[in-house]
Amino acid sequence: SDDVIVNPIISALQEIPSFDRAIIVISGDIAFSGKKEEYGHANHFIGKIISRIKSTYFEQDQKIDTIIVPGNHDIDFNGKNRDRSVISNARNKGFTDKIIEEDLDEMKNFFDFAKYNRSFSNNKKVDKIIFDYDGYKLQFNLINSAPLSVINDSNGDNDQALHYISP
Repeated sequence: SDDVIVNPIISALQEIPSFDRAIIVISGDIAFSGKKEEYGHANHFIGKIISRIKSTYFEQDQKIDTIIVPGNHDIDFNGKNRDRSVISNARNKGFTDKIIEEDLDEMKNFFDFAKYNRSFSNNKKVDKIIFDYDGYKLQFNLINSAPLSVINDSNGDNDQALHYISP
């Protein structure tokens, strides 16, 4: 049950004496493999957290904002293999932009989810969200670091996808 995870989150908030606003930041890997149904589960889970925060700390009409940033698991590789050599070759030949665009296309399910949560609706690489709370402005700069990830790497790493970072 989601309550096994949600209850400790709600309980942890009791450590804060009081608050009148809340922003939930989900910083990557919303899904395991970028599949549409995984975002349905994420929406349900986030909705449950928001509902519990409202019922415990706020009036039901209080808005709780969300910020969503993708991680490497938010690319739907759809059975593809891509190891570090592919990224390295692309970098050496100057066509990493092509791979980035392909990766962004493979993140359609994430972007549908993110748009629902008002993140990454205009630009798939970076976004800026500004919240205005009674004249106080909070700006969040969001960076999509998922493109150029690898999957089923011959290096033997046992992760769904790894970001390729090289000097």
